[in-house]
Amino acid sequence: MCNSITKKFKSIPISTHQHSVHKKNLDVEKGISYFTPQKKIIHIETPIDTSTFEVSDAFYHNFGFYHILILQIKDKNRNDRIRNNSKKFILKGDFNIDDISPNYDTPSLDNIEILHVITYNSDIPYTPKTFPFTPEEAGGGVIVVGP
Repeated sequence: MCNSITKKFKSIPISTHQHSVHKKNLDVEKGISYFTPQKKIIHIETPIDTSTFEVSDAFYHNFGFYHILILQIKDKNRNDRIRNNSKKFILKGDFNIDDISPNYDTPSLDNIEILHVITYNSDIPYTPKTFPFTPEEAGGGVIVVGP
């Protein structure tokens, strides 16, 4: 478990603006979520339906031209699918790429312009064999360099 990342996320009530920008729970939107290569910082905001979600782990894959950040989240009180539920909170956090343990590939933001993000809602630990994700359990999007 990436405790250092877990502690960097918090749930805040969703604003009217955030509600209209985000399409579904677990998605990330370009411009709202972003990364800053010089500072090695990744900023993620994703809608959720309760304030009891936490990031339980993070994984990074480098496929050469395709870089993926996978954030595994889970609700501390239940294990329900939330993809199509009402958006009531934003799970928001900033963390350093070095906070991600190199489970599969060494995390890096050097020389990349696009980072694919998958938010994975499950108590089942992530492994490469858990691909592909079903739409009810995962969301995400593409983020680019930001402020």
